[in-house]
Amino acid sequence: MLDYKAPTPSKGQPHPIPEGIEGLELMIDRSRNAEQRALIALCGFVGLRLGEALSCKVSWLNPHTMQLTVRGKGDKERRVPVSPRAWAAMSEAFTSAMTGDGYLIHYQDRGARKTLTTLGAKAGLMRPIASHDLRATFATEVFNRTGNMRLVQELLGHANITTTEVYTGVTQGALVDGVDF
Repeated sequence: MLDYKAPTPSKGQPHPIPEGIEGLELMIDRSRNAEQRALIALCGFVGLRLGEALSCKVSWLNPHTMQLTVRGKGDKERRVPVSPRAWAAMSEAFTSAMTGDGYLIHYQDRGARKTLTTLGAKAGLMRPIASHDLRATFATEVFNRTGNMRLVQELLGHANITTTEVYTGVTQGALVDGVDF
């Protein structure tokens, strides 16, 4: 007799939010405070993992170069530029953190995840979102702007480019442009 083993469910893959950057802006518009805006900006406009965003301190930012020095998975360090759009969303949290303990965000992991999902629903996004979907939105936007997967890999801090490829979604517009010759 054969022993039946239930299949292991596949690991969930991050998907960019269908509304892209505009969806992130809608979430920021629905946020209640500076920490929520910073959380969205760090994950969606800077491409940090949730844990990296929750660990973000004022000292990570070089105000002259507008780059964050992030210590990510495997204790690897990377520098990530902060765009004017990202800075606009998180500058208030930075200012507050300078007079406090230095941390931008004071949510615990589960609370931060729930906050992002709730803000996505309040923003009227097309589907429920998870925290990693913001990172995938960032990756897709950068790839669509540059066409450079290697650049996206560096920004996300992935050791392997095949991991990066999972993060970038293909938009309908890109499909149309790809065959419009």
